[in-house]
Amino acid sequence: MWRARHSNYQICTRSLAKAGKRHRAREWVLRAMYADEMREEPGHDALASLLEHDPPDDLDEPFARRLYAHVQESDKRYDAEIEKYLQNWDLKRLAIIDLLLLRCALVEMDSFPDIPHQVTLNETIELAKRYSGGRAGAFVNGILDAIIKGRENNSKDTPKGDGLT
Repeated sequence: MWRARHSNYQICTRSLAKAGKRHRAREWVLRAMYADEMREEPGHDALASLLEHDPPDDLDEPFARRLYAHVQESDKRYDAEIEKYLQNWDLKRLAIIDLLLLRCALVEMDSFPDIPHQVTLNETIELAKRYSGGRAGAFVNGILDAIIKGRENNSKDTPKGDGLT
């Protein structure tokens, strides 16, 4: 009995440590994305620069690099989807941090199927509260929730094949 509890404890501890490291990774990716937006030179790897000058101890670096690379590859392709769910608002008026967080969350949901959407949503809301203000958390939550529901509705509306192919 003790062994079972002990091993569950170890599993939970490792999971929490990994979650903390991924939280820091998301934070660093956000910083790099912001640096990219403020910089006018395309093709610069802001994440590599940040990690080179100030490497954190508690960071899931492989996850950060993969997430950053996926965001770079997407190159704002999510903006139309985000704008579709902005009610009475224009994408150009959106706070840059909020836009970057929304892009990052959508990339994570699409490119990392092993991470539950709820985890991505919660992490993004926390980062919005920290970097964009308390009300930004509710705003980001509303937009991401609407996008997730819209995607689910679209997948239900898509006709299934007849199985003859």
